[in-house]
Amino acid sequence: MKEQQEKYNLPEGWINVSLGDILILEYGKSLPKNSRQDGKYPIFGSNGIIGYHNDFLVKGPVIIIGRKGSVGSVHISNENCWPIDTTYYIKPAPSLNFKFIFFILKFLNLSKLDKSTTIPGLNRDNVYEQIIELPSLNEQNRITLKLEELFSSLEKSQQQLRATIDQIDAYKQLVLQNAFLGTNSSFVKKLEEILVFIGSGITPKGGKKVYKDSGIIFIRSQNVHRNKLDINDAAYITLSTHEKMKRTHVKPFDVLLNITGASIGRCAFVPESFKEANVNQHVCILRPDPQKVYYKYLSLYLNSPKAQDIIMSVQTGATRQGLNYSQIRELPIPLPNISTQKDIVKYIEQKISICDKLYESVTSSLLKADNLRQSMLVKSFKGKLVDNDLNSENLKLYIERIQKEKETYVNQLKEEKNSTPKIKAMPDTPKNILQILNERKESVSASELWSLSDKKDDIDGFYAELKKNIDEGLVIEEKPRKGKVAFLKLADKK
Repeated sequence: MKEQQEKYNLPEGWINVSLGDILILEYGKSLPKNSRQDGKYPIFGSNGIIGYHNDFLVKGPVIIIGRKGSVGSVHISNENCWPIDTTYYIKPAPSLNFKFIFFILKFLNLSKLDKSTTIPGLNRDNVYEQIIELPSLNEQNRITLKLEELFSSLEKSQQQLRATIDQIDAYKQLVLQNAFLGTNSSFVKKLEEILVFIGSGITPKGGKKVYKDSGIIFIRSQNVHRNKLDINDAAYITLSTHEKMKRTHVKPFDVLLNITGASIGRCAFVPESFKEANVNQHVCILRPDPQKVYYKYLSLYLNSPKAQDIIMSVQTGATRQGLNYSQIRELPIPLPNISTQKDIVKYIEQKISICDKLYESVTSSLLKADNLRQSMLVKSFKGKLVDNDLNSENLKLYIERIQKEKETYVNQLKEEKNSTPKIKAMPDTPKNILQILNERKESVSASELWSLSDKKDDIDGFYAELKKNIDEGLVIEEKPRKGKVAFLKLADKK
């Protein structure tokens, strides 16, 4: 024991073991959606709880590890639950502190063990090979208590920081809302009266296959944020493709508006120094007449709560979120003279600048908190968080005890496996829109309905069927809307 501590520079009273020496990773079990019944037991996928069932696979407490998908993610359930077949689950031996093992697995960053090139996957043999430094059970208990105390205090601080971010965002919206309240209603114009061009692009033939690592920036809806263009993950097209799309060449001072999808209504202006670019069909170019409207004023107004409410009310609705050119041309905008517009922009930018500096400070503090959490884990598993208990039991005998408990557990599993009846899963047959809505007690979002339907691989076919059902009065949209999301139900369901 002494020799191992000197060889590996271990704290006194600690021993090096592999995870395979002390843990058993068991495969979760498939539970098809049509076999699930509402209940109190959580169903765990690789990324956490994905639903509830009236039966459980394993008694809590239990640790769940992502095997497919979110590889290496670690979750804990103190209650009985059902880990599905994209996970492993672990029932640590009684002689191990359950929370201590959970913290170690989080610390190890198991996602780095994913060697797959296609579908992410975690091989449990690779997990078993991981070497950890293990103290006595008494030491594990002391470390766990200290970690929980520190993490609790840290989490409270992070909650306050996240609440501050929410308050900053709310204040920004209030600034935008108040900035346009004083504009005279008699100055209201339609967008078509103040623009010299309206148009959206296309996705070049071949889609993503024609994107390049460099060339002309190709702006998509994910690049258009509120009053900011983010081109960190922008796609690129060749100069020849760009020239074929002359109508939608982006120019400085253009205002770009997302006109389809979940980000509909997000708007940003193109700064004077911006490079040459083009847009796809989800982004509309609004080119202001500089004699009538200041481009920053237009962008800020379209992102204001007032304008966003109008956009949400006129976009096409449940059959597909989107704005057409006619709707865009008709959008109203309060329009004082250019000098007043610039004064409003100056006022907003001063307020937003203060918010941005505070936001940067708060996010920096959140990052420091995350780093502090990792530092605590490092100290914990190097024996530096609490003073070592030098009166702990003989670790060689301790490991032997854990392995005997493992062996007992494996034998119990064999007995349970032989006595537990198998669940016969019904085939997961896709259903049409009406069948799905008929089975659901509550309304369903359009996106969820599509993912569950027999047309989940044919979005155009799905929306055609949905529109037909709405036109025939079989399906209605729930009013009022829950934010931007359309929720649907059968016409005769209340």
